[in-house]
Amino acid sequence: MDSPDLGYTPDLFVRPDDKVRLDRMVRAVSDEQLSVAFISHSDALLDHYGRLVAEHLRRTSRLAVEIYSPDSTDALIDRFNRILASMSVSEALKIEGSMAPSRLLLVYDGRATGVREVQLLARLLKDFPGANTRVALLLHAHADAPKKVEAFGKRMVHWELSLPSTSEKQALLERAASQGG
Repeated sequence: MDSPDLGYTPDLFVRPDDKVRLDRMVRAVSDEQLSVAFISHSDALLDHYGRLVAEHLRRTSRLAVEIYSPDSTDALIDRFNRILASMSVSEALKIEGSMAPSRLLLVYDGRATGVREVQLLARLLKDFPGANTRVALLLHAHADAPKKVEAFGKRMVHWELSLPSTSEKQALLERAASQGG
């Protein structure tokens, strides 16, 4: 089955199959209510694909996309308490039919967010499904990244973004030059 065209400009992708993969990530968040993680050695790739997924979700879904950088466990708990503040405990625990607005917390600085904070965030999302909140982690590929993804279990889809090859870099430069970039 062909992937539906979700409105991306093909010129924004390093590889042709990146569009299909990004479409998958968007569907995971918007349709399947899963969290996602992008993992790379390149901060520029993480920023680029994080922006693409955020822009698309803002345009095409009812999801509120928020940039989030928890700098401590207390800040994380405070943010989650604000999400839960307007609902009862039974609403927050409700698995189906939540009336809470759908929300995506986009965590740009994955290196600054410790494993402990990510594990706590995963636990809060699991324990309070009525909060209707998902996470997109932009993780630098280092030793902590697998532990952070594992904290979400089957509730997270991840994509390891590899650096472009020399020929892919050349093709991108040629495309940019042909478009006046």
